[in-house]
Amino acid sequence: MKGMLYTADHHVYELPPLLEWNVRHTGTVPCDSWSVTAVYRPEMAPVLKMAAGFAAVEDGQTQLRGIVDEYSVELDQNGLMVTLAGRGYAARLLDNESRPVTYERVTLRELLRRHAEPYGITVRVLKVCPKTGASLIYLYRKTELLRLLAEPAVLNFLKGSGYETEGGGDQLLRQLSRRLCLEEEFPHEIGVFLGYPLEDVEGFIRHRGRNFSLCGYWKVYGDPEEAQIKFERYRCCTVHCMEQLRSGVSILRMIAA
Repeated sequence: MKGMLYTADHHVYELPPLLEWNVRHTGTVPCDSWSVTAVYRPEMAPVLKMAAGFAAVEDGQTQLRGIVDEYSVELDQNGLMVTLAGRGYAARLLDNESRPVTYERVTLRELLRRHAEPYGITVRVLKVCPKTGASLIYLYRKTELLRLLAEPAVLNFLKGSGYETEGGGDQLLRQLSRRLCLEEEFPHEIGVFLGYPLEDVEGFIRHRGRNFSLCGYWKVYGDPEEAQIKFERYRCCTVHCMEQLRSGVSILRMIAA
């Protein structure tokens, strides 16, 4: 049996020969658990600090995959030994589930607020469809949004689009919400609130979504090379987050970071 460690920075490390291993399959517990013991080597120190995932491999076949919860290094009569312990991938569901709370007649807005705001994320319901009950939910970091909406060029654009700009960010969001609910034509200035470059938002409105120089996460009307660099950053960020999840890092840990 070989033990493989997967680190949060995307490296793979083969553990020294395993001296002991133990696997407990799901029965009365929510997910599998495991532990392994091997001889400790000094070069393992940085790997152990970053260890996020584990795989047990025998005869080329993966017998178990899981996340690393903890490790310890102890001295016994045979020298320094390292023991790692963790759980199966079902632990991701446990680590990312909401804390148990009893609600009575709770609104969607209150539910989202209680579970997102502790992590620095503000939640706002911009629109609720009266026919289907579907909601358009806006999640944002308030400090960053207010800084964006305070830029003179953005304020001038919104003022030219019919917004009252004297009341600050909250007032602007209320006006956006009203437009989403009451106007027949979609308010494309929402791109500003989503962090799209102002030049691209103005270009989209002016050209009615046509004649763009590049199409990625949004339609580009400015410098396509600069936009492509941003798109690649977003893509890398998405891939990194997906790899972090696969390695056992919880969503809440990533948000808090």
